[in-house]
Amino acid sequence: MKNKTAILVKLQLLELFPINKLRYSKDLKEKIQIIFFTLLLIFLFMVGVGYSFGIAYGYGYLGLSNVLPAVMVTVTSMVVLIATFLKSNGVLFAYKDYDMIMSLPVKSEEVIKSKFLSMYIFDLLFACIVMIPTAIVCTIFNVTSVEFYIMFTISLFIIPLLPMVIGATIGAVITIASAKYRFKNILTILLSFGVIIAAIGLSFNMKNMNETKVAEIGTEVANTIYKIYPVAYVYNNALINRDILSFVLFTIISIAVFIIFVKLIAFRYSQINTALMTNRAKGNYKAKPIKESSPFMALYKKELRRYFSSPMYVVNTLFGVIMLIAMAIAISYIGIDKLESMFEVPGARVWIKKMIPFAEAFMIVTSCTTAVSISLEGKNRWILSSLPIKSKTIFQSKIAVNLLITIPASIISGILLILGLHANIIEAIIIFITPIVYAFFIAELGICINLKLPNFQWVNETNVIKQSPSMLITLFTGFGVVLAPIIISAVLKDANTNLIIILVNATLVLITAVIHLNNIKKKI
Repeated sequence: MKNKTAILVKLQLLELFPINKLRYSKDLKEKIQIIFFTLLLIFLFMVGVGYSFGIAYGYGYLGLSNVLPAVMVTVTSMVVLIATFLKSNGVLFAYKDYDMIMSLPVKSEEVIKSKFLSMYIFDLLFACIVMIPTAIVCTIFNVTSVEFYIMFTISLFIIPLLPMVIGATIGAVITIASAKYRFKNILTILLSFGVIIAAIGLSFNMKNMNETKVAEIGTEVANTIYKIYPVAYVYNNALINRDILSFVLFTIISIAVFIIFVKLIAFRYSQINTALMTNRAKGNYKAKPIKESSPFMALYKKELRRYFSSPMYVVNTLFGVIMLIAMAIAISYIGIDKLESMFEVPGARVWIKKMIPFAEAFMIVTSCTTAVSISLEGKNRWILSSLPIKSKTIFQSKIAVNLLITIPASIISGILLILGLHANIIEAIIIFITPIVYAFFIAELGICINLKLPNFQWVNETNVIKQSPSMLITLFTGFGVVLAPIIISAVLKDANTNLIIILVNATLVLITAVIHLNNIKKKI
């Protein structure tokens, strides 16, 4: 009999990647969409490799190649940790097909391994994006040997294991701790944001260094990284100094932690999932008069409940607006004068004011809920389709939830930024209006793209929220629309940046109106 873990992993990958649709579907349009999305992913992979190479080469050029493996393995581990933490509830625990999988003749340990390995494949791809350019740069600036390439190749497959275990453990602890509370989803969301903010805070410690001499920078970079992630020291020593003992230690730690994690979780796996998936009824329930609402308001309340019922959905889409408000509070507290002195660049005040609207827009487009809101209806889509309600009303209720998240954040941050930057009238209007324009644009765009690329056959909502074509295409389209005026401003150096932003905003208003008129003609 084939390895059961391998079979489970294969089934999960077939569910995630539309391989069978590409092979057996007779719908040419569907095949074209799959091929286009595949090419997009390949393009993004190459862009990521190029970006990582640029950063790594910068370290090498400054003479810091001796700490480069430690820096890049820490960056990789931090991203993998956060990604695993966010996906643990819904992939490793409390997943939709739990009852079906556990009814199969497989052990809990095999199920855990299969779930873990399905996440591992994506984390390994990210590790390749960061670490392969690192090896190339080390080859350019350091004297390498056969031992270096052997240890690097083997360690590439080991690097994701330890941060994955740490992320899954934190996710499991938070999920289990909040499971017994009535408002467990809200508690999970708050704790999740706490962990992410703490991780980002740790990464910012790497920037609080004295930059007087390159040698001192290298020492401070290394010391800071080793405090944050001690395993990075072992890894760096193995590659740079060709230390076989350090390499063996790094390998043993990573694999041993993974095995221990699987064994411990398998011991109480059924009990953990039962606790997480059990709905608790209120003991003091009282019948209340039923309130009548308009179709729009009823759908809007339904969308709100659906949104906050999924911690993954909330964390993935709310983080951008939280960062926006945090940035606005920080700038209003620091003030433009102190902010300008921190950069130590002539004319910093001017370009800070020019870049702020783009920063607002970037954070707003990362907070799109509509790109997956239709797909998340899943097998319940027929209920909405059969209701005597226009599709337009359904779309408006989904857009309203997105705007509830982005518009208040845009207004609050706009006021704080205007005060903190001492903006003039034109600057104030741009700072205030730009995020609002982008908020309406990205909400309508999300509906439009999700209607083109729906996925109602999902088993795990995490795959829809984080990895669906509609979400990725919406996000990167949004990023492109943010980047376009920046490129125009850079090319037309003598042009008035404020005028460019105003023209872009006016164009976006027209595009949003066209998308809206197109959306209301569609059916769910």
